[in-house]
Amino acid sequence: IGFGNRDRCSITALNEYLSTRSYIQGFTFSHADVEVFRKFSGPPVDQYFHVVRWYRHIEVTN
Repeated sequence: IGFGNRDRCSITALNEYLSTRSYIQGFTFSHADVEVFRKFSGPPVDQYFHVVRWYRHIEVTN
């Protein structure tokens, strides 16, 4: 999943994707999570609940 931090459609798609997943790829923390995490300049806005949940989890894990 590639997106820019300001691309609302992509963040919406990521939010939907993470609604049934805890990680970007597979069932454990991976390089894919790090790569997507780095695309954010900070936590996403609260309206993207699943992205915020994932972001906070990866922030602590990373």
